[in-house]
Amino acid sequence: MPGIAELPTLSTREGIVYAVIETPRGSRAKFKYEPELGLFTLHKALSLGFSYPYAFGFIANTKAEDGDPLDVLLVTTLDTPTGCIVEARLIGVIEIEQRDDGHGPIVRNDRLIAVPALEHDDRQPQTLEAMPSREVDDIEAFFIASAERDGKEVKIIGRRGAEHALELVGKAQIKPEEAGQVAAEIDMIKGKIAKTAAKAGPKSDEPEPQR
Repeated sequence: MPGIAELPTLSTREGIVYAVIETPRGSRAKFKYEPELGLFTLHKALSLGFSYPYAFGFIANTKAEDGDPLDVLLVTTLDTPTGCIVEARLIGVIEIEQRDDGHGPIVRNDRLIAVPALEHDDRQPQTLEAMPSREVDDIEAFFIASAERDGKEVKIIGRRGAEHALELVGKAQIKPEEAGQVAAEIDMIKGKIAKTAAKAGPKSDEPEPQR
């Protein structure tokens, strides 16, 4: 039976990625997928009073600058347990710089933001900008607090839209045989996003400065 290692990045549905859920919404325990085991393990416990605001996981078959798969936060109140595979639509990215020990190199550890690709749910945010600003502020505060507890220095450097999130997915491909297909589909999706944005009026995808 094919496992997570064989899961493609993109679904057969246009513009949809596969998100692998590691930690459910509301959990104080952080779980992590271990490729060598093919299983999920308990990675750490958050401080008392802290829990994940939404389900957290990664985009299948990607590798980010920090050496791990691209992180993704799935904005939904639906129950998505550890190991759940979700067809997800990217709506943006929170850009983050991180230094692990206070003296090491600064690396990017961006968090993609996505929603489940449900055909009949118009209550979901369609873009990161459509989410309440206070809610996004709280999500950023959660990422900072949980990282600082582990002795890491973290800085939020901006917020970007779905187009940039797709670019990150394209750059993070780890299967050469899929890279060309992914790049072509991402270019097509970006073109559609640009057309939609043009109809809606001029809007920049430049990073939104931290508040």
